[in-house]
Amino acid sequence: MLLMQAQTETTTPPIGLSASASIRDRTLAVTLTNPSTESPLKTRIRLAGGARAKEARGAVIAHEDMKAMNTFADPEKVRPAPLAVNVSGDALELTLPKQAVAMVQCDLS
Repeated sequence: MLLMQAQTETTTPPIGLSASASIRDRTLAVTLTNPSTESPLKTRIRLAGGARAKEARGAVIAHEDMKAMNTFADPEKVRPAPLAVNVSGDALELTLPKQAVAMVQCDLS
């Protein structure tokens, strides 16, 4: 079981944050979206049931311009970038940029 908390840097509660998760061969994969055009989300994913993460890594697709897209002339305008994920006890912590889709993977002990 996963429990997820998200905080914005404003007083407005996060709207539209969505996530999905799957486990295969003791590797947890979580995908997250932040459709906000205004602020990033500080996100904490808690691993329940005694699970612990050995290490975690992430990748994110985001761009300042919400209408940005890849074209034949500029095929690398929008591309995946590394996303910092911290392992803290039984939780994963990250900041999900605005207008972003991310994937976090962690190896479970």
